[in-house]
Amino acid sequence: MVEEVLVMRIVSVTTGRADVGHLEPVWREITARWRKGLELTILNVGSHQLPAEWEGFSFFKLPRWWMSDHQGRDSSESIAQNMAAVVSNAASVYTLVAPDVILVFGDRYEALAVVSAALPFGIPIAHIGGGDETTGSYDNQIRHAITKMAHLHFVPHEEAQKRVLAMGEQGWRVHLTGLPSLDGIRQWLEDGDNGPEPERGEELVVIFHSPTLELETAEQQAREVGKALAQIGRPIKGFIPGCDVLHEKVRRAVVDQCIGALESEWLDQEQPSDFYRTLSEAACLVGNSSAGIMEACSFGLPVVNIGSRQEGRVRPENVVDVVGNRKAFVKAIKYALRPEFRTFCQGLVNPYGDGHAAERIVEALAALPAKDLLLKKEWPR
Repeated sequence: MVEEVLVMRIVSVTTGRADVGHLEPVWREITARWRKGLELTILNVGSHQLPAEWEGFSFFKLPRWWMSDHQGRDSSESIAQNMAAVVSNAASVYTLVAPDVILVFGDRYEALAVVSAALPFGIPIAHIGGGDETTGSYDNQIRHAITKMAHLHFVPHEEAQKRVLAMGEQGWRVHLTGLPSLDGIRQWLEDGDNGPEPERGEELVVIFHSPTLELETAEQQAREVGKALAQIGRPIKGFIPGCDVLHEKVRRAVVDQCIGALESEWLDQEQPSDFYRTLSEAACLVGNSSAGIMEACSFGLPVVNIGSRQEGRVRPENVVDVVGNRKAFVKAIKYALRPEFRTFCQGLVNPYGDGHAAERIVEALAALPAKDLLLKKEWPR
């Protein structure tokens, strides 16, 4: 007699290129346990392409709403209308798939829309990355809103755990796991063909997103970043900013200062393994990306973090924070490129985990309590 295995249907949501590195190790861990009753469906609500091996998986890609004239697609109105479209389309997927749990990462507005759509269906939400802090962007409110709507929390460090508990979440719901992106980095570094180069290259990795709480000065900040990069004069591998308010104008303001002034390459995305090689070979990461705070430390990579977008996050010691103008940015980049600072960055402990988060997350998902208990959230007594 064959023992019947109860299936848990997990819908994992990816909202953009930045969260694939966090989610892919969890996807691998789930699929490795499929015989134990875990079934994965990937819901892509971003414009990015997943690695080829996942495109053929149980997979839905939601259409994105953009203004028909293609002008102003980075406006506040356009972003809000895209959120509404995600809510509507996610509801259709939930009706079709009937998931037992939705797994979502981070703080993107698309993630908030996906989670909001799940509430009327009574679907439990498992959230990775709650309790972090970025007071310089509206992502902060989104992340905390998702935390209060979620039923299970996988947090990156002890400070985040304290914050989630302080928000009134019951202790049994909160799991200190670390970030799963470090799992992928650990595995990549353990591959005999990979690892940081003995001598790093001259290239600067540049990722500058829209400072969403400083929209009046966003273009000017971006222009000053571009001028600083042009003055430094090193080759650049740049990544186009994520789809936030004014992202098109911010992108243009940086790129216009660099094109023709120095050797530069601008990409929309790289697959996680390619991005890890980029970080392992670069001289420095410049911008305001979470990758500089969370992942760069694992490669011993100096980081110049510009402006307020990442304010409040726990920082490893490879991060140099700077605000101001071109002159201040140039000074900070030159400091980060000093041989003694680059040597100091080697071997630092990454505060965002030990590279074994995915297994902790999937163990918790496989041992979910009864749905009635999970959905009924109470203030701790």
